[in-house]
Amino acid sequence: MTEKPNYYAIIPADIRYDKSLKDKAKFLYAEITALCNKDGYCFASNKYFADLYGVRKETISRLLNELKNRGYIDIKLEYDENTKEIKRRLIYLLTKISIPLDQTVNNPIDQKVKENNTSINNTINILVDFYNKMDKFPKIKKITKQRRNKIISRLKDVGYDNLIKAMEIASKSSFLTGNTKSNWKADFDWFIGNDTNCIKVLEGKYSNKENRKYGPELN
Repeated sequence: MTEKPNYYAIIPADIRYDKSLKDKAKFLYAEITALCNKDGYCFASNKYFADLYGVRKETISRLLNELKNRGYIDIKLEYDENTKEIKRRLIYLLTKISIPLDQTVNNPIDQKVKENNTSINNTINILVDFYNKMDKFPKIKKITKQRRNKIISRLKDVGYDNLIKAMEIASKSSFLTGNTKSNWKADFDWFIGNDTNCIKVLEGKYSNKENRKYGPELN
């Protein structure tokens, strides 16, 4: 996809004067505003931004996470229903330049809280939808308050990308998908239950050749 940025880029005051935000992240946000369409999102890849600024893709990834964690952008991944592979990534703006101010919200702080909650809810919905579409684990039908809090904790200490990757790897594990004598299988609560289960999956400790060494950890 050929990117055609607008002539002007925008850095809103809340980002411009955010002392906790790196200057590179501010410039990256400005570039995103130049690429966003009328609906407030763009499709640019890490490679596009990396080539544009002459930095590594990993640097772009860190800067995007910084903007996301500060509540300035939201990132959504669209997956192919058949292969479960990522089709495209959408980067949404979450500041007042892209989201009309709710007339019932007069306090800028209240508005920022509203935007952050919207971003978190979108991320949770995408994560749950991805999990349910894998058809390898018991489906979940409701995001309870307890589950929501645990998901938020895992997003902070494990990260969205690692959660998705861990679920993908786990779906190929005989032990975690119930293809063993015990018939036990991982479920959504197992993935979000603590900050170690997903890490162990990423480290390969539940791969088929090592299944006999490890069992479920629910605490």
